[in-house]
Amino acid sequence: MQASVFGMMGLFQRKKGIGAAFSTFVRSFLDAHPQEADKLLDLYVLGTSGTSDDDEAFVNILRFATDIGYRASAHTLASTFHGQTYLLQFAEPNPWDGPFKGYTTHVLDVAFFFQNYNDFLSSSQIVTAENFADDVIRFANEDAPI
Repeated sequence: MQASVFGMMGLFQRKKGIGAAFSTFVRSFLDAHPQEADKLLDLYVLGTSGTSDDDEAFVNILRFATDIGYRASAHTLASTFHGQTYLLQFAEPNPWDGPFKGYTTHVLDVAFFFQNYNDFLSSSQIVTAENFADDVIRFANEDAPI
């Protein structure tokens, strides 16, 4: 999950009962397609067998929003280009304390790319940051990422 600051700000105050509210919305929106609604809700652990924990539901809804807002749009855009296309999926966990520690968060890739926070990263995250920066620089110079 890549947690967007905007997503967090827009949903955080609605966290109480958010799983049930989201489930009701999805079922209403997809009322002509109840099986698809069930599949979607089950995929994000928000269906009838899903979580009733507001914190877990909140994270799962952010995962859904991330998949729609970032992943689906990136895949769609990438599919429109002719020839060789590269699509990066950055999935390093946020190392800093806070509600999204352990999750991939929005713009964490920037910190890894510029490497100005390496003192706060684990040794494996530093290696990832260095490889990521190398790949981006290679791509900018018209070389294939490794």
